[in-house]
Amino acid sequence: MDKIKFREQFAFDHKKRFYLGIEEEHWLVNHQGNLLDLSLEILKLAAKEKFNIPLDQWRFEGDILTPEVEKTFLPMLRFQVGLQSELTLSQIEINTKPNPNPVAAYADLLQQRVMLNQLINQLGGTILPTATPLFHYTPNIFPSKHYRRVEKLFAENISNGYTNGLHVHIGVSSEKEAIGVFNFLREYVPELLALSANSPLVANINTGLNSNRYFRQRSVVGPSTPEPIKSWNAYYNELEKMRCADDPTRNWKVVRIHPFGTVESRIADVQMTAKESVRIAGLVWLMAQWAINEKPHYENSSVDDLQNRIFNAANKGLNDNACVKNLSQLILNLKKFAQQLGQENILDEIELMLQQRRNGAIRQLEYLKKHPENSQALFNAINHEWLHELKGVRP
Repeated sequence: MDKIKFREQFAFDHKKRFYLGIEEEHWLVNHQGNLLDLSLEILKLAAKEKFNIPLDQWRFEGDILTPEVEKTFLPMLRFQVGLQSELTLSQIEINTKPNPNPVAAYADLLQQRVMLNQLINQLGGTILPTATPLFHYTPNIFPSKHYRRVEKLFAENISNGYTNGLHVHIGVSSEKEAIGVFNFLREYVPELLALSANSPLVANINTGLNSNRYFRQRSVVGPSTPEPIKSWNAYYNELEKMRCADDPTRNWKVVRIHPFGTVESRIADVQMTAKESVRIAGLVWLMAQWAINEKPHYENSSVDDLQNRIFNAANKGLNDNACVKNLSQLILNLKKFAQQLGQENILDEIELMLQQRRNGAIRQLEYLKKHPENSQALFNAINHEWLHELKGVRP
């Protein structure tokens, strides 16, 4: 692909500068915590309720959805409803529209969670808001050509990719801004992972890790720590080497520049509550604006150094003293800027997390310690975090 066509893929827009978008992936489960293959049924139900599309319009060619369905119904649900398929039939993704600030993003994300909760309830299930599943299961890939290609691409490693993340998009107005935000966020990938770690358990067993999801994903996609970007041409050349310049969404790095015209942070585990998701997304939002408006000085870390820090964050979470120290300094730097934007509460809440050394992973381990032999009680405690926040929220 030539450089002009590469550039044309990115919808940079000054009108959406620093707008915030949030994507969450979630497990679909029964009331015992076992995964259910319900994502296609949820999408059908949403299409019927939102667009009056009859269920019999979801047609197949063999065991794969027809191109017409994949090119019409799925994009309609993604961009107009904020609901989309994921790799397996036991996963689904909700996403917000672009929002001007974290307050609006929180209200939006709560509504998306309420919508998903209502849909899954109609099918007799519920949600497990963790980055890795609690119990063993045999997955089935979502029946679209896209996900069948992904399955083929990663072959025998694909089973490690069944994980759920929190992706944060920040709108930028130009290639120059995208590079500036990318490079700054890149430096704090370990800290964002330590804050968000929410996958210590796999198959109801303590893995000894705060974010098992990170290691599982890395075993599928390979090294995912990006190089710093020196120029737009250098970024183009890098994606050419990775053979994804024609489709930058095949860039599986933990930070990337997205065709939406955003810089996307992909390092975080999915969170148990919407408030936690927006806390992390709000920090990314503040960092992006500070990087462009204040132009802080920093040295680009080597890939090896950054990778080692990420490993430590995935292992230790908020018990990683280096991450806590870096986060504390970052918050101190951002305080005045956050006050000007009226968003200092985000930093106050993160400071409290650092003082308590308590994230989703720690809470899961507390639940496991309290219910070591009772898998139902363990699931109920985690599922309660999802349900309790939605109680009383009007659809």
